[in-house]
Amino acid sequence: MRRRPCHSSHVLRALRISLAVIGLSAGSTLVQAADDLNGQGLAELQYDPVPVNLPPTVKAWIETDSGNVEQTTIPFGQSAFVNLNGSVSDDKPPGANFTLTWSKQSGPGTMRFCDPNYPNDPSKCFETLSNSRGAHAIQFSTAGTQPYILALTANDGELQTTATVSVTVTGTPTPPTVNAGKDQTLERPVGQSVGTTLHATAQNATTFAWSKVSGPNSVQLGDTTSKDLQLTFTDLGTYVFRIRASNGSLYAEDDVQVTVTPPNTAPTVTINPKYRQQTITLPTNTVNLSANITDDGHPKSSLVSVWKCKSGPACAGVTGVTFSNKRKTFTSTPVSGIHDTVVTFPATPGLYKIRIVANDGALKAQRIVTVTVQPQVARPPSTKRISDDGADPQALSIDGPLVAWGDTRHLVPYSQPATPGDIYLYDAERPVEPRVMWISQIAFGERPFVSDNNRIVWVNNAPTGVEALYICTYNREAGTCPPQLILPAPRSSPDVPTMSGNRIVYLGNSFFINDHGYKDTAEDIYTCAYDPRTNQCPEQRLTDFRDGFPINDEVEVEGSRLVFPYRIGGTTNKNIFTCLIPGSGQCSPIPLTTSNNAWQPSFDGNRAVWLAGNSVSLYDFSNPNRPALPLPLSRGAKWADISGDRVIWAAGSGIFLYRISTGQTQQVLTRPNMAEYYTGQISGERIVWFEYNSNTKRSEIWMHDLGTAP
Repeated sequence: MRRRPCHSSHVLRALRISLAVIGLSAGSTLVQAADDLNGQGLAELQYDPVPVNLPPTVKAWIETDSGNVEQTTIPFGQSAFVNLNGSVSDDKPPGANFTLTWSKQSGPGTMRFCDPNYPNDPSKCFETLSNSRGAHAIQFSTAGTQPYILALTANDGELQTTATVSVTVTGTPTPPTVNAGKDQTLERPVGQSVGTTLHATAQNATTFAWSKVSGPNSVQLGDTTSKDLQLTFTDLGTYVFRIRASNGSLYAEDDVQVTVTPPNTAPTVTINPKYRQQTITLPTNTVNLSANITDDGHPKSSLVSVWKCKSGPACAGVTGVTFSNKRKTFTSTPVSGIHDTVVTFPATPGLYKIRIVANDGALKAQRIVTVTVQPQVARPPSTKRISDDGADPQALSIDGPLVAWGDTRHLVPYSQPATPGDIYLYDAERPVEPRVMWISQIAFGERPFVSDNNRIVWVNNAPTGVEALYICTYNREAGTCPPQLILPAPRSSPDVPTMSGNRIVYLGNSFFINDHGYKDTAEDIYTCAYDPRTNQCPEQRLTDFRDGFPINDEVEVEGSRLVFPYRIGGTTNKNIFTCLIPGSGQCSPIPLTTSNNAWQPSFDGNRAVWLAGNSVSLYDFSNPNRPALPLPLSRGAKWADISGDRVIWAAGSGIFLYRISTGQTQQVLTRPNMAEYYTGQISGERIVWFEYNSNTKRSEIWMHDLGTAP
């Protein structure tokens, strides 16, 4: 079967329609439509009209004396005045939030727009400038060949347009300078905070930044971007703060220190009781004075003390009272030291008041001592025996009119065994007998030492090995000196005690582990501060020699200064050392000699003597740069002692006297029976020593009163 094509009168075609606007009216449009088959018709389209937003039109320029320009050149400075201006036009659609802003588009450095009335105030300088025209101070951080491009941007909320001007800054940048101010010291009351303000000064700087360099963390800093920094401290300490001043390209720094201290307290001046009231009889015209001075080191780390004559019949003038080492400056912090002086009086008798004043720069402290200068009275010298009971010749002490010794009942020769000993006291000024008193009822008392004209300290050294320190205070009217136990059985096993004021110094044992790992024993120096209210004397170890028994001799003490011999490394080489007793811990010995042949020191006031080789040397602590002075005619000396202006020693069968004020030496006694190796002593005008009586075969104690002997 054949298929035939199918024909229809309805054929589908694609039509193209053209639209043309032939008329406009508000809110409508008349449109004509036509297709490619020549069909056409009219239609009306309705619409709501919407206005079209156009971008703002903006122009920018710089006003100068020669007219408006788009580029200019200015010299570099801290702030430059540039008169910026511009114009803008816009259709401003309804509700538009229109802004006009100046900013930096590019340039060799940073820049800031500043209030022309405060061109150098960082708080009134900004990165951009809004809605403003006219002269403005502009801070440029640096100069350069490339210009700064400043853009003026107009923004209608949808569209923005920018116009630019250029500024070339020429010249060399000047670095800033800054001074953080003076260091400060603040006193913080207990339990409170303390504040201050640091005031910096600067030039050619636009910004500032404070920071803490060091110090405790408990400090509050105020505005760190201001030249003036407020601080609040709650802790003591030393703080360092730094300020950095910048002009954008260069900067400078400076530090300032703030020290926060406790409230300042006045210095403390302490004078040994033996110096508080003294009496001398012309022609003796000098006395030693010594003061211990302490201070907290505030408000500054220096203190000055001065000796002065406060009152007296001949205080001032060329022939008045004079002082050695009159003024002394202490620079340690805290202050702790001694101010020694030798006071020389004119030949005018009377009562003199001597004052020492310590000044820390804000507060003062003073102490006054009295010295009675008596007229010369003709009084011949006298010599007498005060004991013949065979006393121990190694234990003899004198201070003022009192002489003390220990009596172990040794018989001569010393190969005989010892029996329990006692402590005896002789009072040269007691008006009634007995002048020799038995003051210790405690067996095995030995090594007594007299101090301050009325105190005796000694050690009880029992055969059981239990050592203890005792003290008594002498009552002249009653003729008694009741013993008091003040340091019972310390581990140090005290020996050879000495005393100055309430300070007792003695030798004692210490224990340590040696190089072989074994427990060992050595001899060291100890001290204790006697409290007469409690009769307690807490012990403090002052040295750590670990060198066997290097001293084996009396340690001399005046105030807080020690003088002692020291045998180095177990050899026979001995030198003289000194050190100051600290408030706690150990002292630091300083050598006074290096000759390896100095021993047996004696110390009074600010002078010391010792045996050096086979002669006597004199050292003055008030003139430490001057070496010890060998005394004339002291060759062959067996012992030496010092009291005020007088130095005595024994040589051959004689006792010699040297007067420091005149430099003269004389032999005052000839004593063929004088014990050769046992120390004599002097206090004021009295000399005591041991002799051996070959007839009775007993040791004897003798006293010589110099009187007014030449």
